[in-house]
Amino acid sequence: ILKDDCGVLVNKWLPYAPMLVPLAALLASNEDVGYKVGPNRIKMARWFWCASLGQAYESGSNSQSELDFNELKRWLSGGESPEVVASFKFDPQTLLHTTRRQRAVYRAVMCLLLKDGPRDFYNFAKITGDLIVESNVDDHHIFPQGYLGDHRYRDSILNRTLIDRKTNMQISNHAPSTYMNNIKEAYELDPNLGINRFVELLESHHLPAGLDSPFWSDDFETFLKWRQAEIWERIKEATGAVESDSDHVDDWLDYDDHLQLDEAS
Repeated sequence: ILKDDCGVLVNKWLPYAPMLVPLAALLASNEDVGYKVGPNRIKMARWFWCASLGQAYESGSNSQSELDFNELKRWLSGGESPEVVASFKFDPQTLLHTTRRQRAVYRAVMCLLLKDGPRDFYNFAKITGDLIVESNVDDHHIFPQGYLGDHRYRDSILNRTLIDRKTNMQISNHAPSTYMNNIKEAYELDPNLGINRFVELLESHHLPAGLDSPFWSDDFETFLKWRQAEIWERIKEATGAVESDSDHVDDWLDYDDHLQLDEAS
């Protein structure tokens, strides 16, 4: 269930280890309420996303595990939804400030990407648990660290995706307009791939793929806005979240810039 429905293809992307306890206990229970199939399986996945992105296990994990077991069991038997699902809220602007330090949210977003079947940059193979190990696929910067320098949003989850080691070495510190064009040309020259596969590659990582993509103009701010909106849509689909008070993504970078200028003055 974690692998197929929640994108946890390897252990490192599990947001919280204690989340395994209520899931395992439910699946091991003797009551036949169809935990492994149908609507109840969908409910379990929704609980996973809400608990991870809502950081429900950040403290008191033992008591949270017990609570979730009882509330999940009730929900899967036709009762009310668990508190972590019913009260889930998420501010999409959180994504801008989410780095590896915010472990649960960071990992949960990576799992969302993995669940949607991203393709390997090098050969377009679907990223699986085996491929992650074999090709040393890991999360890397999209706008490279060396290119951005000390930009304050350089390490945001919005600027990360899963890239194999060989491709990441080729990317180095090049501007996206340079390295993306090199990848595109390699796809166009490969009779088994072609330009359509290059577009599918980017879309599989929830990256802008059109002719007006900010990659071609190396526009990092526009890219952040675009990807925040894209990932927020996926979070809403996975969790059932509604529009937040901070759902507008058009002006947050300008707001941050004004705030920084005010502080400086």
